[in-house]
Amino acid sequence: MVHVVITPVNVQCLNEWTGVPNIASPWAYSFLTVFCATGLTMIMRWREEPSARRQRRRRLIYWTYAGIVAALWVKFLLAHMPEPRIYDLDTYYASTHACASTSCSTCSPT
Repeated sequence: MVHVVITPVNVQCLNEWTGVPNIASPWAYSFLTVFCATGLTMIMRWREEPSARRQRRRRLIYWTYAGIVAALWVKFLLAHMPEPRIYDLDTYYASTHACASTSCSTCSPT
């Protein structure tokens, strides 16, 4: 599912459907981040016996990754990236003032 969301065709469709240039960037990074959190918690379920400690650690992982996703969206909203980029968002905007001034993590490699 995650890798279907971030194909160039879907990136372009999402950008066109919403009318917001580059909206697919935080969308794709959000999917990847949630996928990573899910993977970590699955490993915990497989390796550890059910306990209150395991439950607390899983909740900590979910809340930490939710904070990361929220930060991605906030930084995207603060950055000004009007030129739609499908294949090279990271290299195109990495050196611009809009992205550099907000430390925009959506400009990291895709």
